[in-house]
Amino acid sequence: MELSGRTLKTLLMLSLVSGMAGAPARALDVPMPVPVDKPRLDENGDIIVEHTLQNGLAALDDGNVEQAREVLASLETGRLDEKILSWAMAMSRGAGLPASELAEARDRFAGWPGDETIATNFEIALYRENRAPAQLLAAFEDKAPVTVMGKIAVANALGRLDREDEAREKVKELWNDVDLDSRTASLLAREFSSLLSKEDQLVRMKRLLYRDRIKAALAPARAAGAESLYQAWVQTIRTPKGANTAIDKVDDAFKDDPALTYLKIRHLRQLDEIDQAAALFEQMPNEDAALIDPEEWWVEQRIVSRSLFEKGEAEKAWKVASAHKASDPKIAAEAEFHAGWYALRGMNDPEKAKVHFQRLLTLSGTRSGQARAYYWLARTAEASKPGGAEGDPLETAALYEKAAQHPANFYGQLAASALERKPAEFADPQPAPSDRANFDARDTVQALEKLEAIGEAWRARQFYGYLAETLESPGELTLLANKARVKSDYRLALRIGKIGWQRGLEVGALAFPLGVMPRDADTTGSGLALAYSIARQESAFDLSAVSPANARGLLQLLPGTAREVANRHGLAYSPERLTRDAGYNATLGSHYLAEQIDRFGGSYILTFIAYNAGPKRVNEWIARFGDPRGMPLDEVIDWVESIPFPETRNYVQHVLENYEIYKARLGEAADIGRDLRLGRNG
Repeated sequence: MELSGRTLKTLLMLSLVSGMAGAPARALDVPMPVPVDKPRLDENGDIIVEHTLQNGLAALDDGNVEQAREVLASLETGRLDEKILSWAMAMSRGAGLPASELAEARDRFAGWPGDETIATNFEIALYRENRAPAQLLAAFEDKAPVTVMGKIAVANALGRLDREDEAREKVKELWNDVDLDSRTASLLAREFSSLLSKEDQLVRMKRLLYRDRIKAALAPARAAGAESLYQAWVQTIRTPKGANTAIDKVDDAFKDDPALTYLKIRHLRQLDEIDQAAALFEQMPNEDAALIDPEEWWVEQRIVSRSLFEKGEAEKAWKVASAHKASDPKIAAEAEFHAGWYALRGMNDPEKAKVHFQRLLTLSGTRSGQARAYYWLARTAEASKPGGAEGDPLETAALYEKAAQHPANFYGQLAASALERKPAEFADPQPAPSDRANFDARDTVQALEKLEAIGEAWRARQFYGYLAETLESPGELTLLANKARVKSDYRLALRIGKIGWQRGLEVGALAFPLGVMPRDADTTGSGLALAYSIARQESAFDLSAVSPANARGLLQLLPGTAREVANRHGLAYSPERLTRDAGYNATLGSHYLAEQIDRFGGSYILTFIAYNAGPKRVNEWIARFGDPRGMPLDEVIDWVESIPFPETRNYVQHVLENYEIYKARLGEAADIGRDLRLGRNG
């Protein structure tokens, strides 16, 4: 089994245009270079720019690899400029470096950004060089291939060495990847047809259909002889009301297939036949192999169970949610939360709820997940038990205490409020002299500084991202964020802080930075803290941000809305300034927020919903779930959790948690419970 030259050429072309799934940079022990490598400074402390490196990078970007090589040859090996240009060439797909050079670069720059990009270029080079099968397999002895092309090369080499069973496993692994593009899938099907069974084709068809990839699923459907199941799926997606006939016509071979059961559930749910859909979950198999995609089954379980809960059928909702088979920890955590919430708030069964919230805790690896799990375990301990027994106040307080250890998160803040504790204050970490010395000594920091000095901002950004992922000291991370802030790049500074905070570093102030709102911004309408909170969530402090819906700037204002607000407040309207003038965008955004708060009777919850999902949703959800204004706090929390759109539900919680932190940072009184219940009227 040997791929044709035409096929290899096609795969090479595909590899050059296809993206590669990103992975977080590894936390590595970054080697310390000798001090002489530090960029030279002039008498004013500015980096001395030598144009040799700049010329080499420019030649590389222009596709003039020979000139870039000439520049590289003129640089002293081991010096900073030589390292940067060598790294840039290894990162460039157009440089055409041989595999031997890329293998060396992969090892040499293991502590620099882009290890997967270099690995990709290495695998492309192996293809280009048409290595013998044994040589190719030897190249992957220490590190498995990361690209589709590399994996295909390994499968092909195994086949050429008559190691057919191993080749089949490699091909099946690729074949089951739903993100595989159609052209590559077609090549696989053609070149490895002898290794792909009808069952393999059927499984791929189902995987694609579970993700609504209708077009891509057609070829494997035909190869598997499963056109009837395929057509039923297409009809259910495109015309639900007319899908009954197609479902009834599915071949007998698929009548007991779990995929058809799923399809029937989805169809019934689309027709709002919730009870019938819920009953079919009893036919749900237990094995992942039979489910094909447990996470997509959970999507239907979530929608159906929420509908049942909304109708007051909490026990049915719990049965549907608790039967989930999700294997992805994040999705399984969502399922366990739902089951626990239904048991506690709908069934008044804290013992049953506790089981699910304990699982939620086990599954939650993030600060927000831990805060949510501990908060709801506290609520469970606080609840009255069957028979009228009171909850346990000591256990309740201890669990609230654990939740409150996550003060940047919605449920951590609610726990602190329950303990009548003031919000946590975040201060910028103060770098120690050792932090400065270690930071300055890193060759990655030196490379970043040199690249910025010669105007290579896009390459420098790769070092910012890598360092944010790998620095272990809060002080060093602060120095990195300060570099971005000095340039007024608040988006980059926020990104650095968020990454560090999500990694577990104590850098809360960096994750909620100040400074993006200029002094000339009139934020008296909404208040400065709320303007910060919305901007952090909407644009991540990117003044130039433009959404697919054409919302613009820090607070993501639609041009038409911005024009109307400007007219109402006697301000000149300039669409260009929405993405160029932070003060202008913040002023209009603050006025608009104030208008929305007034429109919704002071309610922050309703204002945030309108901002994210539109004002019509506010009225719709009030009609469905009641008016949260003035409800007791426990009921308001349930109301927020009842928001049907996960994106909007998360948005409301995130903006509220932002708001409490920014109020505290700006010296204002903060109380999330009051803000949830009463909004501006509190």
